[in-house]
Amino acid sequence: IKKARAYRQDIPVFRYRNLMAYYRYFMGRKYQLEPSKEKLQQIFELYQEHLEEGFFHLRHKKHLMPGSLKVMTNIAIKVDAIDWAKQLLKRYPPAKIAGTRYPKEAHSLCEADVFFAEGDYDKASQCLTYRNFENVNYSILADILLIKIYYTTDHVLLENRIAALSRKVRRSKLTSSTKQQYLNFLRIINLLLKNRFTKPVAELNKIKALIDELTPLIEREWLRKTLLEI
Repeated sequence: IKKARAYRQDIPVFRYRNLMAYYRYFMGRKYQLEPSKEKLQQIFELYQEHLEEGFFHLRHKKHLMPGSLKVMTNIAIKVDAIDWAKQLLKRYPPAKIAGTRYPKEAHSLCEADVFFAEGDYDKASQCLTYRNFENVNYSILADILLIKIYYTTDHVLLENRIAALSRKVRRSKLTSSTKQQYLNFLRIINLLLKNRFTKPVAELNKIKALIDELTPLIEREWLRKTLLEI
């Protein structure tokens, strides 16, 4: 990367962008293998730098893909940069989101993530009203956030939402690996729900081991935090 930066003027723009995309992927994998606050902060600063460089923009338009907006919002939340996440969403409203027929829904999902991080569960829920995503992953991510809201607020419909999402995932045409990360999350949620009031030490230790070992697993950080709060 240092060499790429040193010879940047000699590298075609599209190749340099691809190199930086690979670098972000490499840093992300490194964090997944050995999570730490320091690595996550480095990733956040890298994404900030690349955003300002325009590496996430579509050609000559300053528009973002919904996936880029979601990733940057999530990383900012994880490093407690909530104000930065809010400014990001103001800077890139639905009109500046490309590659989807549902830019408003994609933007609202990111807003919901921010409201959830702030503890404003009512506003977070309101942002999830419209979820007509053509990408089933986004629809499922919205359902997962709603389950997190329902779990946190001890909502009466929590178990129904978990069961409904399980059916939705199993019936989807997603790859087996992608399905499994969602099903693993639901498995852990059910175990937390079963043991959150009785708090048996042995069972909580088993849940901790599952959270640490299950792969693939979405929302690992939130599940760890939730377990510690039981």
